Amino acid sequence: KKGLAIPPDSIKSTYSFRYLSRTLIKYAIPITSAAAVQYGGNLIDAFVVNNRLFDSGLTEALVRANYGFLTKFQQLINVPISLISALSVAAVPAIAASVAVEDMKAANRKINYSLAMCYIIAIPAAFGLSVLSRGIYIALAFGRGYEILLYGAFTLILTATVHIQTAILQSLNRL
Repeated sequence: KKGLAIPPDSIKSTYSFRYLSRTLIKYAIPITSAAAVQYGGNLIDAFVVNNRLFDSGLTEALVRANYGFLTKFQQLINVPISLISALSVAAVPAIAASVAVEDMKAANRKINYSLAMCYIIAIPAAFGLSVLSRGIYIALAFGRGYEILLYGAFTLILTATVHIQTAILQSLNRL
């Protein structure tokens, strides 16, 4: 109520604006590029899958329906991936804190814990989505196309691995 806790004139940064800007860009470019590659694949899929389906001789209605099956699959896979993403976000500061104080034993313990939690979520989710694919599609009234989830659910494990490894590498300053 009486003003700022720290007067602005007493705050002096030991780093220049130029240094901070370059450091921010140095970190932002690889992280943004990795995210763009991961999610840019959906744009490429849309183009390639639709063109391949058209070239196979399907009508426009069947192409839209078949591409819809892929979209529904991606939506279902993204549910456990969102949990893995939240785990990844939480792991970065925890691991980075241990690395910052040079406690590599604690950092390794946190890395192993993060990987274990990732696989505790991903493997049962992939198995469950695969085994229950038909029932899930019936319950959600998605209609046909459960075969994509039946066979493709195991890509969830690979995607989860990418997410957690990216977070671990980021926290180790190995962008």
